[in-house]
Amino acid sequence: MVISIRGDNWYKELVLIPMPDDSMKYYLFSAGVTSGPGFSYSIVDMNQNGGLGEVVQKNVLLQSFNVVDGLSAVKHGNGRDWWVF
Repeated sequence: MVISIRGDNWYKELVLIPMPDDSMKYYLFSAGVTSGPGFSYSIVDMNQNGGLGEVVQKNVLLQSFNVVDGLSAVKHGNGRDWWVF
């Protein structure tokens, strides 16, 4: 059984940001709207699959409350970190 990354293809419910300490890994944050409430992240490692990348950790639940679509991110003023909202 293949488990998809959380999300329902709604408007802006996925956001991808680089890991601060590893330029080849990314956090993929996702908000579940109708497939089940919650805010989760997955990790994509671009060193895998011949450089095409692979999801190495999937759907780690951060919060299980009801969410709405409209997930976004902005780089912190320190130039290293990110705010996800």
